[in-house]
Amino acid sequence: MTYSQILFETLDVTSPIFTLVFMGWCLSKIGWLSSQFINSASNLIFSLFLPILIFHSILKMDVANELNWHVIFFGWGFSLVTFLVAWLLVIKTDAPPSDKGVFVQGAFRSNLGILGIALCFNSYGDAGSGTAALILAMVTPLFNVLSVIVLSHYQHDSTGFDLKGVLVNIAKNPLIIAIMIALPISYLGIALPGWVHKPIASIADMTLPLALLCIGGSLDLKALRNASYLSVMSTGLKLMIFPALAALGCVIVGFDSLTVGVVYLMFASPTAAASFVMAKAMSGNATMAANIIALSTVLSAFSVSFGLFVLKSLGWAL
Repeated sequence: MTYSQILFETLDVTSPIFTLVFMGWCLSKIGWLSSQFINSASNLIFSLFLPILIFHSILKMDVANELNWHVIFFGWGFSLVTFLVAWLLVIKTDAPPSDKGVFVQGAFRSNLGILGIALCFNSYGDAGSGTAALILAMVTPLFNVLSVIVLSHYQHDSTGFDLKGVLVNIAKNPLIIAIMIALPISYLGIALPGWVHKPIASIADMTLPLALLCIGGSLDLKALRNASYLSVMSTGLKLMIFPALAALGCVIVGFDSLTVGVVYLMFASPTAAASFVMAKAMSGNATMAANIIALSTVLSAFSVSFGLFVLKSLGWAL
C-alpha cells in the first residue's frame, strides 16, 4: 500500500468523526443547537444512549474468546504511568495549586466513551468497538479515582473529598452497569429476541452522531485565546506524547496490529469533558479545564490523523 493510499484510508477514519464535531459547532452558532438542547441530549446520551451502545457492542463480541486481560492490564498500567509522569512534570512548577491538578487530569484522562469509541468503530467496526468497550469498562473507574486523588491533593477546602462517595458513583455509573450486564450475556451466548435487539440496535446507531454533534455544539473556541502555557503543555502530552508511548508499548508487548490501533485511538482521543465537571466540583481551575478540553478536541482532528497515518505506514496498526 502506497503512502497516498494509507493517507486516504486514515482520513476515511478520522474525517467523518471530526466533520460531525465541526457541524455541531456550526449548528450551535446559527442557533439550531441550543445550549438547553445540548445539555438535555448530553444527559440522555450519558444516562441511556451510550450505555445501550456499549451493551450492543459487547453483545456482538465473543467474550469467551476475545476477552484479553493483557490489553486490560496494559490499559491500567499505562493510565497509571501517564498519571504519575504528568504529576511529576508539574509538581515542581510555580503554578497555582488549582492549576496543577487540572494539568494532570487534562494530560492523562481520555474521552474514551464518545470520541475513543467512535474512532475505533469507524476504523475497525464491531471488532474495534468491542475491544474499545472493554478498555472503557476497565479504565474509566481508574480515571475517576486518579482524578480524585490529584484534585483533592490540591484542593483548598481542608475537608477534602469524599472518595467513598466517588466509588459509589462509579458503581452506579450507567456505562459500568451496562457493561456488567452485557458481559455475562455475551459470555453465555444468550440471544436477545428481535423485539428487544432491534430497538437496541437502532439507538446504538444514532448515539455516536448525536454525541459528536453535542461535543461540537458545546465547544467554546473563544476561550482558547486565553489558554495558558500549562493548558498547551497538558494538551501536547495528551495528544502527542502519551498516545505515541501507548502505541510503542503495545508493539513492544507484542499486541496484534488491530489492538495497537484500538489502544492508540482510545488514548489519543482528547481530554474527557467530565474533567471540567470534576475540576469545578473540587475547586480546581475550571476555566483551564475547559480550555484543555476545547484545545485537545480541536487539535485532535489533526494529531489523531497524523498518528494513525504514521502507525499504518510503519505497519504497526491495521
